Amino acid sequence: MPLCGNDVRRHGRQRREAVRANIWPVLPRGVTGFSSSTDTDAPATDRRTVLRIIHEAARAAGGHVTEAEGDPVLRSHWEVQIVRSAAEHVSVLVNRSHPIAAFARPGSFPPSFVDCPDIDLTMGDVLTVLSAADAERAPASGDLAALSEAEMHEVRYWKPEKLGWVIFNWWD
Repeated sequence: MPLCGNDVRRHGRQRREAVRANIWPVLPRGVTGFSSSTDTDAPATDRRTVLRIIHEAARAAGGHVTEAEGDPVLRSHWEVQIVRSAAEHVSVLVNRSHPIAAFARPGSFPPSFVDCPDIDLTMGDVLTVLSAADAERAPASGDLAALSEAEMHEVRYWKPEKLGWVIFNWWD
């Protein structure tokens, strides 16, 4: 049984409600990790809770977490590796500021997003999990409407081709 498949599965009550209301994805302010001196501090995703959820989801899928990393300076996210066998592994990217996650091919740079219906990260409705289709699509102006001017400056400079690259960025 593959760890990740091509079958798209929508995750979490928040995600379902947002899709029904036709407001997803409008990226929340602070999601890029950039701000100016006049911006309020961005929130922080509860790393401990998120890692517990990922560990539980990995075990339920017959796998385990091998590493959790993230450069606090150069990336807007953490990367957590889930392994079930030598041939079956996936990365979970988690935004540092907002509880948004996506699955990606391990070691892909920039991230190459995938769907993993075998891994359920929706326990407790803590995380909103982007589908590969959402993460891979081009960002529209409406998606970026809530971003601060400092964040928009970075978006204009880096010109991300995918919505997931805005959320899970490596900009300096």
